[in-house]
Amino acid sequence: MIKQTMLYASTIWTSCSAENLQKVFKLQKRAARVILGADTKANSVQLFRKLDWVPFFHEAKVNRSLMVYKRLSGDCPPYMSQMLVRNADINERSSRHGQLNLVCPRFKRESEGGLRTQGFLIACDKVPEPWFDSSKDFLSIKSIVSTCNITQADIVIELVIFYDRKSYLWHGPIQGTTTAALFKYQAAHTKFSIEEKVIDGIHISIPADQKKITLETSQSQFTGCNLTNAQAYYSKYGRDVSQDAVLFKKIALEVLSTAITALDRLGVRFWLSSGTCLGWFRQCDIIPHSKDVDIGIWIKDYNALLIAAFEKNGLFLKHKFGRMDDSFELSFRTKEDYVKLDIFFFYEEKEYMWNGGTQAKTGKKFKYIFPKFTLCWTEFLLKKVRIPCETESYIMANYGRNWQIPIKEWNWKESPPNVRENGQWDEKDWDEVIQLF
Repeated sequence: MIKQTMLYASTIWTSCSAENLQKVFKLQKRAARVILGADTKANSVQLFRKLDWVPFFHEAKVNRSLMVYKRLSGDCPPYMSQMLVRNADINERSSRHGQLNLVCPRFKRESEGGLRTQGFLIACDKVPEPWFDSSKDFLSIKSIVSTCNITQADIVIELVIFYDRKSYLWHGPIQGTTTAALFKYQAAHTKFSIEEKVIDGIHISIPADQKKITLETSQSQFTGCNLTNAQAYYSKYGRDVSQDAVLFKKIALEVLSTAITALDRLGVRFWLSSGTCLGWFRQCDIIPHSKDVDIGIWIKDYNALLIAAFEKNGLFLKHKFGRMDDSFELSFRTKEDYVKLDIFFFYEEKEYMWNGGTQAKTGKKFKYIFPKFTLCWTEFLLKKVRIPCETESYIMANYGRNWQIPIKEWNWKESPPNVRENGQWDEKDWDEVIQLF
């Protein structure tokens, strides 16, 4: 009875608001818990598998596919043909010449009625939300409208929708070919103010500082965490929700927030590195057994005020290794010494990048070699941070081909496949290059 009700809901509620869709989905999850006698913390994916259920909105996708098939076959009422327009029927160059036999849903919003009454066709693209709150269920991930094409004859207006993410603005990419280089990729932009202009007698709103936005474009590319990786990981290994894991994640997030504040004020670029980057890439979260937070900084971006800035914000210097020109590394601790922040400084060679490591008791030096990479933005635990754009090659260099498998015992001198011995510090220099606080 319950499943039949859900299937009915998947048909009737498909066109409703996201809020109503979420209400029905919550009802389905609650029904699964009642049937199986599970508590509220039970994993919905596992419950659905036991009942041989799929989320009702997947059933809705099947129904939509049937609707598309009927529209293409001409087996639907006239009003449906008007609401679902084939790309080949739209007077837009990329569609007409591509002879794409696809159905474009008309973008249905009352505010756009004026455009439609003037003969414009509106087709929009949706993407999964690129930001993921790891405390939520994967089944709750929504699709959002990213871009729209508004067309009439040979007129094409490309509409890019900006989403306010509190600390920045996000937009998705324009699908297909476009002359708007600014919008070819997902991007995260610094918030900007708008000013009103009158151009050819038309009142429009434009960014107040267009030059700044243009300059920012080359450094604004955005990459969301890999939800497929994360879903596969949690399905196989589950989540660590122990008290220690929850406490570590809370403090680690506070440490990362402090680092963001201090380094942004100094204008120092940094990115998630080592285990913290692995956690983002593999499971869209902090690795609870790692016990530290790792970030990378180009040695050329080092600021002499960095240590003082961190200590002013409550992170105290714990280790200082190497020199500016060789294997420089800093470690900070929280007041209670519960979480450590490691800052690895990266050096650029002609063929590769590297950071150094030092063994305190022997003075041995180690070198960690990475393929060259560039930086992108992402959202990690609701924070805007950088990561290597070429994340997979970065992770594979540091953790090998089995990076998907969690390892709790890790030897920083031997485990990484990219580690190389790099000599030894002269003992007379130890007081300078090996400092413990």
